[in-house]
Amino acid sequence: MKTEDMHTEDHDHNHGEEIIEINLEDLSPEEAEEMLLELQEKEEMYKKEMEDRINMLGTTLQRKADDQVALKQVIETRWLDDVRQYNGRYDNATESQIKNRKGSTVFANITRHKADSAEARLADMLFPTDDKNWGIQPTPVPELQDMKRTGGNAIGPDGTEVDVASEATRLMEEAARRAKAMENEIDDQLNECDYNSEGRDVIHDAVLYGTGILKGPVIEGRYKKSWQNSEGSHALEVVQEIAPCARRVSPWDWFPDMSATRLDEAEFQFERHYFTRNELSNIARLPGFNEDAIREVLRSDGGKRRNSANTYMSQLREISGYSADLSSDNRYEVWEYHGPIDRGDLEASGLDCCEDELDTITGTVWFCDAKVLKVSLNPLATQEMPYSIFCFSDDDSSIFGVGVPYLLRNTQSVYNSAWRMIMDNSGLSSGPQIVVNRQLIEPADGDWTITPHKIWHLKDKTRQVHEAFGSFEISSHQGELANILQISRMLADEETSVPAISQGVERGASQTAQGMSMLMNNANIVMKRAVKVWDDNVTRKMLRRFYDYNMQFSDKPEIKGDFQIDARGSSALMAREMQMQAMSGLMNLAQSPAFGPLTKFPELYKMALRQMQIPIGEIIKSDDEIAAEQQQRAQQPPTVEDPIGTERLKLDAQKLQADIQFKQSDAQTKAQQVEVERLRAELNYEADMAKIANSKDMTMAQLQQQLGIKELDVASKEKLMAFETQVKQAFGTGL
Repeated sequence: MKTEDMHTEDHDHNHGEEIIEINLEDLSPEEAEEMLLELQEKEEMYKKEMEDRINMLGTTLQRKADDQVALKQVIETRWLDDVRQYNGRYDNATESQIKNRKGSTVFANITRHKADSAEARLADMLFPTDDKNWGIQPTPVPELQDMKRTGGNAIGPDGTEVDVASEATRLMEEAARRAKAMENEIDDQLNECDYNSEGRDVIHDAVLYGTGILKGPVIEGRYKKSWQNSEGSHALEVVQEIAPCARRVSPWDWFPDMSATRLDEAEFQFERHYFTRNELSNIARLPGFNEDAIREVLRSDGGKRRNSANTYMSQLREISGYSADLSSDNRYEVWEYHGPIDRGDLEASGLDCCEDELDTITGTVWFCDAKVLKVSLNPLATQEMPYSIFCFSDDDSSIFGVGVPYLLRNTQSVYNSAWRMIMDNSGLSSGPQIVVNRQLIEPADGDWTITPHKIWHLKDKTRQVHEAFGSFEISSHQGELANILQISRMLADEETSVPAISQGVERGASQTAQGMSMLMNNANIVMKRAVKVWDDNVTRKMLRRFYDYNMQFSDKPEIKGDFQIDARGSSALMAREMQMQAMSGLMNLAQSPAFGPLTKFPELYKMALRQMQIPIGEIIKSDDEIAAEQQQRAQQPPTVEDPIGTERLKLDAQKLQADIQFKQSDAQTKAQQVEVERLRAELNYEADMAKIANSKDMTMAQLQQQLGIKELDVASKEKLMAFETQVKQAFGTGL
């Protein structure tokens, strides 16, 4: 028997049992077999203890997730009201009350227009087509600035003398190159995952619900396709790669620590996923996932359960007019947890952790129906969670904000009430109310409905028809109700901070370009605040995590360095507005004789197109096209002047000028004739007035007073005819 040393120890390092060395040669076969059985029993007990601990972790996290779902139900109820309002639908209780009163059920939706305008405006500000709203700059180093300014010589690392200013300049240029390389790397990563589209979806969520969630970096595997030229033929090459991505998270599926009022205060965060059976089977093959646990979930179908509070999808479908029956939905409810994890749970999962008890260990746990599918440490060395939120309007009492529908809740209700009253009043006032005395008349056809050409029988011939029929009108109040609508629209502008001018609707504003620019600038003040919030809470934090990921995992040394994120959404917006105003003034200056000769008009034109975000290549000819046209004109033979043709053109021009002068003279003559006729009419008018005054023994002033004439002015035939009518009515005679 070969001599071996056997080491026995407890697998729980916390027990601290002493390691015992045993030589198998000192044991009998029976003793050795007994010891091996004991060790196997301990090993099985240890595995069972770790499994129980992992199961307890799943149970604890499932209970905690259910608690957050229940606490969030109040907010989700508000979101359902927001969706109804956005889609122009009443809730069931309100609609039932309106129908019981037999009133109009119209919904005059002003919320959707306001929300869409705010969303479009923010998307246009944050995701311009000609540039990105962020950049990466080297972290300023005051020492390098001082070295560049002071200059002098110093001894380098290799013992040679170097110029301090030149070395500082070299280091700063190197940092700038690395920062630019990092910016290009992150920009490429964001373009690959369609970051702009994901960001616009987040803005939509923020405007509608009040809160938008963006997650990243999310490590995804994707297939990159490219066409390769090989020996005159092209072949499709598909390469699988792993890259960080940014993804929008539905507010309905995100459950943070509901006791927090700010994202930084949230201790943990949950995200809910819905996987089909095939999707759940596929993730079992990914690294780190527990295949046995996933098999158990698939066998038991326990993951198909639905939380009692998870009824939002059926209600959303009902609001949209679809069937609310989701009984055929067989997807599995899988949860993703981000937050602190107990040290023992990590060890039970087979993960190593740090020795310092004071260090908080954050990680990720995937579970389904209280069964843990995967446990992993936070990949980022910064231990930062991958979620960023954008709130349209902050709520100091909650981590979730409020959107446009909530801000317009009362105004939309007033607007709907006024509009329904207008409809009801229009229907009632459109025709008379008929009162019928059934004891006096009866319809010939037995139908009491009033129709054209209907025959009625008078029962009592001694009575009159008007005694049997009566009618009265209901007055219309359209003007008063329309005033309420106007006031409601004004309140909507103020409550949402989305004025009509920003929606393309001009109400009494100046029509000048400068006036419109000033109004748009004032309308964008609140939107600039929202853009600044996006810069601080989304762009800067998201891009910082991408930077940390590349610094930690990228194998490209040329992109690494000490950099800072430059979120310039709001600053770029203000700079663009100032440049547009300056460009307008510059275009006017270029038209003056003093500054025109000094201006490069092609460059000015190009700059104006850039400011208007119009592609230059589609408007302005390229340098090659201009050169080709110049060369073509140079190759054409010079034109020979035709003296006869030139003389003919001169004669035609002289003739045209003479015709114009004649027409002008004729117009002046006609105007003079009109003026002469007017003066003649005035003279005749005064003479006739004097004749009438003498015949009536009256002064001119008395005659004018009697006729109600203030001035002796007859400038037209119409006034003369009116005067004659007055005289005929007053004296019975004419002129």
